This record gives sequence, C-alpha cells and structure tokens, in this order.
Amino acid sequence: MNYNEFQIRFNKELKSKIHRDVFFDSLFIGGAIAATIILQLIAPFFFAIFYEGSIFERLVAFQDDVVALSLLSGVTLVIPFAIVAAIKKPGVKDIYTPKLKDGGAVLGLLFAAFGAAMAANLFSGFIVWTAEQAGVFINAPEIGAGSAGYDVFGKTCFCFFISVIPAICEEFAFRVVTLGMLRKYGDGFAIVVSSLLFSLLHGNFEQIPFAFLCGLALGYVAVATGSVFISMAVHFGNNFISTLLTALDVSDMVQYRIIILFVIIGIIAAILLRARKKLVRLNRPIMPATRGGLYGMFFVSPLTLISSLFLLGTACLMLEIY
Repeated sequence: MNYNEFQIRFNKELKSKIHRDVFFDSLFIGGAIAATIILQLIAPFFFAIFYEGSIFERLVAFQDDVVALSLLSGVTLVIPFAIVAAIKKPGVKDIYTPKLKDGGAVLGLLFAAFGAAMAANLFSGFIVWTAEQAGVFINAPEIGAGSAGYDVFGKTCFCFFISVIPAICEEFAFRVVTLGMLRKYGDGFAIVVSSLLFSLLHGNFEQIPFAFLCGLALGYVAVATGSVFISMAVHFGNNFISTLLTALDVSDMVQYRIIILFVIIGIIAAILLRARKKLVRLNRPIMPATRGGLYGMFFVSPLTLISSLFLLGTACLMLEIY
C-alpha cells in the first residue's frame, strides 16, 4: 500500500498504523543487517580451513586474501536480505516503475550519478585530511593494494572481480530490498535510510561519508530510471576506477585530476538533463509531521538500533588519535 499524505492529515489512527508499519519493516531490515554482521564474524573460521598453518595463521591468511574477503562480504550480505525479500515479497515485488524510456536521458543520469560518486570521493578525502590535521588517523582498507605482484592486465582483472561483487550484492541489499520496502513511505525517506544503512556497513569513517553521499546518488538514479541495473553500473564504475588507480599506483595528483574530470562531466550531464526537463521528481514524503516520526520509529527498532551502534562502534575502533 502506498500512503497518501491527504489520507492521514487528520487521521491519527492511520498515522499510528504507518508508524507501526515502518517499525516492523525496520525489524526485518535490521535483522538482515544483524545477521550479516554475525555471518561476517563467524564465516572466516569456516573459510580458514582452505589455508595452511595454525588457526591463527589461517585466519591471517584469509584476511589478506582480498578476493576471498570480497566473496565473503557479498555472500553474507545477500543471504539475509534474500530471506527478507522472500518473506516480504509484497513489499519488494514491483519495486520500480520505469519513468524514463529516453535512452539519452538514462545515459545522462548515469553520468550525473557517476559524477556525484566521484564528488563523494573528494569529500571523503577532505574528511580524512581534516581529521589528520586534528591528530586523528582513520584506518581504512586499500583494496587495490591487494593486486601487488600482478601485471597491468592481471591488476585490471583483479580490480574488475572485486568491484563487480559489491556492486551486485550491495545494490541488491540496499537499493532492491531496503529501498524497495520503504518507498511506500516516500522516495526521499527510502533513499536516505537505505543510504545511511549502506554507509554504516562500510565500517570506517573514511568510507561512511562517501558511501552515504554515493548512496543518495545511487538511490535517486535507481528510482528515476526504474532500473537497479543503472545503479549497479554506477556502483561498479566507481569501485573499479578507485581500485584500479590504487592498484596501478597512480599518484595522488593524477587521481584527483581524473576524479575532478568525472565530476565536471557529471555536472554537465545534470545541467543538460535539467535543461531538457528530464530530471525525475521523487514521490512526496507522506507529510512533514509524519516524516520525522518515521525516522524515529525506524531507528528505534531494536535490531536496527543495535546493529547501527555496533557498526558505529566498529568505525570508532578504526580511529587512531596521536
């Protein structure tokens, strides 16, 4: 059911029902995130059997295997959210209604979203630099560094593989299931919440701001185009370029120039889309008075609250103050 703000403007009973609905939807989504966390904590002990040495040496070897870690992250994320999708089938059945059939507009949105993702990279870099000036070092994995020893072709294949898995699995979890379940409360609400959860699951303060801003762009392009495959393409492109630049040991100055170039292309694409009136308006939120209550009811749900606090705590443990 898609709620209409005029139906609930003076209907307190319906307003309460909406709050209850978002609370129970949050239980399912928070449960999937909690299950993902638990699986990611225990799965390494099973994967470690494929390595040699003591259990500690096996775990260390597994943690150093970027490809295995990427597979683990994808599988442990997809399984819980696939279960939620199966249970809440009416909530994720007709997730998107295609709104753009103009191929040029879809391509323009893809470039605009990709430019937004690159801009989020710049913002993330600024956050890291600001923290370092304040004496705080943010630990974050450099995925592309795991390709050391490969030639250029090998590094390219390596970066492709570890970029495509998160693009598919994370988009399924957050743009298909999470955003799809929450769109009945308003597109804006669904995009913001799915982006917040998407960012928290990255587990460190270098990637959290980036993932939140990137998630907003991915959510908008998925809703606007009516296709999660477009957001997957943007997600993959961002991951691939970021990891490849690191793997090829490209200097920071050249990386920033490349990123800025993509940002400029994205801005031009957005301007052209606006000029052609091809930017899709999001569905209105239910109503301003209800919107704040929705955020509160969603994040007060025990499983969502505990999972969010755990992920924030994990991110805090990645900080070093000097």
